[in-house]
Amino acid sequence: MPRSPSSLRASAKAQATAAQAKDIDAQLASADRHCLDHGLKLTSGRKAVLQALLRRGGTAKAYELLADLQSGGASVAPMAVYRSLDFLVAHDIVHKVASNSSFVYCQHDHHRHHEPSFLICERCGSATEWDAEGCHAVVAQALKATGFAVHGIEIQGLCAGCAQTDKLTTPATRGNR
Repeated sequence: MPRSPSSLRASAKAQATAAQAKDIDAQLASADRHCLDHGLKLTSGRKAVLQALLRRGGTAKAYELLADLQSGGASVAPMAVYRSLDFLVAHDIVHKVASNSSFVYCQHDHHRHHEPSFLICERCGSATEWDAEGCHAVVAQALKATGFAVHGIEIQGLCAGCAQTDKLTTPATRGNR
């Protein structure tokens, strides 16, 4: 007997959720290995903050993570979340995006690597780490004469989802935003 479209959607969603959980488990294990390799400890509090960040797709603000952790009934102090984020940033597991105060999970195996570059959506606020070694080198070279040292690049614009929505918006509607 053929399955209904709604049961197919539910099955696909369950498979996606299972795949996401597997990815999160792998990312947590990678962070734990990184800490062990460097004589550090990924405490249960730090792990909970990292897991909350990963559940949000790898990008979130501190207060969003705090709300997520507290929604489970846990008594979590804001400073505990900030201290955990400071640790994760200091040890290259997470990056901080200065322009919107968000945190992004590092996609580069947690090693000291290139200066991070981020694509930041002006509409939805998403921040994505962008591997743009060549771009960073060009900017650093262009600024060399000024003596300005580049420590990351943040590019503002529209993410693919918001840009697509923008394309679908009629010109008459655009003027009313």
